[in-house]
Amino acid sequence: MNRNEHPAWQVYDALRTSFLAVKYYTHKLDKVKKNEHVIDIFLAITIPSSAVAILPVWNNDIGKPIWAILVIIAAFISVARPFLNLGSSIQMYEGAIARHAYIYAELDEIKSLIEHKQNYSPELKEKYLHIVHAKRRAIEMNPKEPEDKELSEVLFKQINESMPPDSFYIPEN
Repeated sequence: MNRNEHPAWQVYDALRTSFLAVKYYTHKLDKVKKNEHVIDIFLAITIPSSAVAILPVWNNDIGKPIWAILVIIAAFISVARPFLNLGSSIQMYEGAIARHAYIYAELDEIKSLIEHKQNYSPELKEKYLHIVHAKRRAIEMNPKEPEDKELSEVLFKQINESMPPDSFYIPEN
């Protein structure tokens, strides 16, 4: 059998795909958390009782209009914040990461067993089929949003560099 046609490639391709999903949603989660953090800091700074609000710099002809603009922006952000659903986005991404990390771990175990036993046995194939079912459910539960193709391409390249095809063991059977 040709190396490139061995059924073990299904496991290895799924492994890399799951790793891609973990990295992708981790990146998206980090971005949402960073945005939430920036908003929290901005709102904390612009509340009238903050230490920043009482600085003398805001009491002159230049500072007063700047502070007024910042307070107006803060008011709009405060009103818009509940509609941004940052908390639910964080939960959604954390759930996607957990599901795909589980699948990745299961596939990595199969990969290790193939290497250790130097065989892709019927038992491992059966285990792989169960994981495929879990993977389908995980994909169905992924966040419903357009894919960031640029991010996917960057991460895909990173994964292919860290897990090149020649790094996978292909059994003789």
